[in-house]
Amino acid sequence: MAGLRKLLSSVILAVLLISEANAIPSSSPYSHATHHRRTVGRRGLELEHYNPPSTFETFGEGLVQAATFAPGGLDTEARTYAATKLKVDYDTVEFRSGFTRDKARHAYVRQRINGISVANAVANVAYKDNKVVTFGSSFVKPNKIADPKPRVELKDVWSKIEEQLEGKYNNQPISLQYLARPDGSVALVHAVQIQNEQVNSWYEAFVDAHSGELLSATDFTFEASLGDYIELV
Repeated sequence: MAGLRKLLSSVILAVLLISEANAIPSSSPYSHATHHRRTVGRRGLELEHYNPPSTFETFGEGLVQAATFAPGGLDTEARTYAATKLKVDYDTVEFRSGFTRDKARHAYVRQRINGISVANAVANVAYKDNKVVTFGSSFVKPNKIADPKPRVELKDVWSKIEEQLEGKYNNQPISLQYLARPDGSVALVHAVQIQNEQVNSWYEAFVDAHSGELLSATDFTFEASLGDYIELV
């Protein structure tokens, strides 16, 4: 999501700089978090958007992979490095996507809790000549984790969510995810896309799977207008 887009931009910039000159390893990781609200639609619906604190590090000419990081494909390498770096279990790191360009490789992963993806807890690894040159992460250590079993079915609040976002479900896959919250907890949510082509609106809504409340939404139309990368779940 938005956290992934910010990290992606940073990774590409860092790799470009490294290709021009030898970077000096950072003495400490760069860290930031974002939490804001936006008003959308004709009815002035206020949406909350939260990205957990993220860190970003560069490693100069790169870190040589340890012998334990035996080549097994970009997905395996990235998951192994992220799990080791963040000191978490390998199974809590989910590979999302990646690509190779010349001698550079980029991988994007996401945190999993109870086998469920955390929508806004992501990380990335950039390699050059098979060395790690940058790493960014917004993985969370929640103080409270919602029960992984939904109490509210999406169909029971479907019409309310469509009315709030002034659109209709666009038949894209619906998923059950966790969503990191500003209070340090993670909520269990139904992730569903709501679209209205007549007014050019398109959202991914995160609906609390225990209360049926609309907790947050990603405004794809707004993000696209900024020229940002959008990852569709």
